[in-house]
Amino acid sequence: MNNKIVGAYEAYISIEPVTRSLRKLYVTLALLLTADLALLWLTLNSLVRRASKTITEQNDGLHDLTDELSSSSDELQNNYLGTMESLASAV
Repeated sequence: MNNKIVGAYEAYISIEPVTRSLRKLYVTLALLLTADLALLWLTLNSLVRRASKTITEQNDGLHDLTDELSSSSDELQNNYLGTMESLASAV
């Protein structure tokens, strides 16, 4: 032989089985992705709701403490003024 090409051969096969397999894979991946995203949303939604409830409760507690502190400050101011008036009248 003198290394010359003397012919060619072509073979054709259907890619339909590969296409079906890829379609099944895409559908499976889409369903898994949708399920994962739904689970992630539910988890994050639960965490955010719980955090929001905690922050609201803490904020309400702070308002209560602020009111109590304001009342105590007013009472202290009144006691101070009463003490000063008593001392001034005693002199």
